[in-house]
Amino acid sequence: MKTLIHPLRQPRIHRVTSYLVVSLLAFIATAPAEETSAKNEITLPVRVFRMKSDVSEKINCRLSDQDIKALFEIVNENWAQADIRWQVESLRDLPVASSLAKEFDTGVKGGVKNAPLKTLTKTYRQEDLLNPGFNVFIVESLGKGLGGVFRPVPFGDVIYARVSPRGMPVPAILAHELGHSLGLPHTVFEKNNNLMMGSSPGRVPARVKPLTASQIKLARAQAATGKPFKPTRRTAPAAPDKLFALLDVDGDGKMTVAENQEPHRAFVQDTLRKASRAPDQSLSRDEYDLMKLSQTRTKRSGDKGKRAAPPISQLFKQFDQDQDKRLTSAELPAGLRSRVVRWDTDKDGFVTAEELHAYRKRFGINAEGFRK
Repeated sequence: MKTLIHPLRQPRIHRVTSYLVVSLLAFIATAPAEETSAKNEITLPVRVFRMKSDVSEKINCRLSDQDIKALFEIVNENWAQADIRWQVESLRDLPVASSLAKEFDTGVKGGVKNAPLKTLTKTYRQEDLLNPGFNVFIVESLGKGLGGVFRPVPFGDVIYARVSPRGMPVPAILAHELGHSLGLPHTVFEKNNNLMMGSSPGRVPARVKPLTASQIKLARAQAATGKPFKPTRRTAPAAPDKLFALLDVDGDGKMTVAENQEPHRAFVQDTLRKASRAPDQSLSRDEYDLMKLSQTRTKRSGDKGKRAAPPISQLFKQFDQDQDKRLTSAELPAGLRSRVVRWDTDKDGFVTAEELHAYRKRFGINAEGFRK
């Protein structure tokens, strides 16, 4: 096979020693994203940057060419169920300047959210990236609690840590982050060790993790564009408590794209995507409420006065089926059952309003869900 050389130009501001140019792996192809008629397989080109540093062990990726080939073989085993194949277009060593490496380490050790990721964006220029196509940056470690991330920046980049937060190489993390690059969110309803599950007690190590038919449909639609997913900010057409009624045009208790007209149609389609549902599917009122509840996250400390969680009274009204003023795992939807362990401070198997309020107080959130 002909060996190609791809020299990587150095950033003008952060000039470092010459980049080590490596030859393409035996399995590399340079063709753009295309769909083959034989197997209906979509092939997506990936440019892989192996981050290197003489001063940072966390940045300095120790994977060999063969290791990276093996890594993508497992990634492709996961994505074979969607007839999507990730094909490395080129593998490039990317040295990181000492000043940036130290900045990265400081961010990791200090636990500063997103600080290490922002540092890594200073190591390359946009013209160094594969466009159209996908770009993966591999570091040795992103620190505690983070094994990978997809950032929907203009060209969309995937940053993967060779060593997971638990100290083990986990190819499924890279397969998961590439799923985000195809527009798949963390699952709300689909558990069963799904590839797109976030951190959850139900997630267990596995070489190959399943995707649902709807997830496959969504991923293939994005893959057909040959570009990473880029979210579009959409303003809700009504207040949260009136939104579902507005979008359930025919009043059958289900929200669909077909029953809505523009400009609401695009909003409904994006809402379905966030629920891992294809545009031709629907979302019931209970599913919609669960999705919004599951997506509620604690706001940043500076976001005082903003709602960070649903009111405690709403939770009990919605899920306390026997009205005994206690929430059990059996009463909660599958997507929320793992939270009982955190809320149940006295470990008696159920959660009271007092326990939940005490749990929230640790994060400065009151009973109505507002940050103080």
